Amino acid sequence: MFWDQGTAALLLATLIAFVHGWNTGSLIISLVRSSGGSRCLTCAVVLGGLTGTVIGGRFVTHTVLLGGAASAEGLMRILFITFLLLLLGSITATPISYSHVLVLTAIGEILGSGGAIEQHSALYLIMGWIVGPFIASVLTIATHSSMRRLVPNLGLLTVSTMNRLSLYVVSFFTTFVVAGNNMGFLASLVEKGGWPIPHLVIALFWALGALFPGKVIWDYIADRVVRVSPQGVFSAAVGSSATMLVFLHLSVPTSISHYILASAALLPLQASLHVIGWRAVVRVVVWSAVTSILGFFAAWLLRLG
Repeated sequence: MFWDQGTAALLLATLIAFVHGWNTGSLIISLVRSSGGSRCLTCAVVLGGLTGTVIGGRFVTHTVLLGGAASAEGLMRILFITFLLLLLGSITATPISYSHVLVLTAIGEILGSGGAIEQHSALYLIMGWIVGPFIASVLTIATHSSMRRLVPNLGLLTVSTMNRLSLYVVSFFTTFVVAGNNMGFLASLVEKGGWPIPHLVIALFWALGALFPGKVIWDYIADRVVRVSPQGVFSAAVGSSATMLVFLHLSVPTSISHYILASAALLPLQASLHVIGWRAVVRVVVWSAVTSILGFFAAWLLRLG
């Protein structure tokens, strides 16, 4: 039979990938555009997402964090609830944390079924969700400080060339790591076909989400948070992606949206604190928390019922 549970799970995963591209992929584009980035940088972001999902996400597995505690029916509930909550954030043009929503929804499902979360899983989540933004910010500040000392010793043409090349590199690499982490974890939940089929399908829908409906978020950082110099974009991307890379190897999905916003807002500060759109930063954090809690209780209550 063509339409089975595996096919349904793949369909839900592709829908989640679409809204992830719409939401998180577009936030990365907004970071590189905050310094006046071009369409070519947007293409670098999309290419990074495609290759990151298929290649970087190949060996990411959900079993490190969740084990095999969720049943096939439970997996469908997890994916469906995650899709609805991410869609809510995307429709309201608010970047929210995919990893928080998905993982807390899965935890609600597991606890509702009488299962338990391993201690190492809780430790990984604390590292990724609480410690991670601080690590990303520290790396960003260190990178930015180093670049500020370097730039005055270079000629104008050299600085301009360095700015362009660095933005292309970090646009690709940041999205490669993010997609490998987030979309690789998602693809590991889908057993239909095995690698590379779910990864290719998920990558395609991720790119479509980032390119089309995601345009409403492309200027989120520049318009609502802060305008960042090319050196600032490079530093924020290095800090965020380097932190994300650690958790990619651990197979722990983490929130690039929180890393990016923390890094972009806490640069040593090219602007004063008063010109940073803290309301937009707080909005992302609050919406991520609310949708994650909703996901947890929705999955938990449905499992109990």
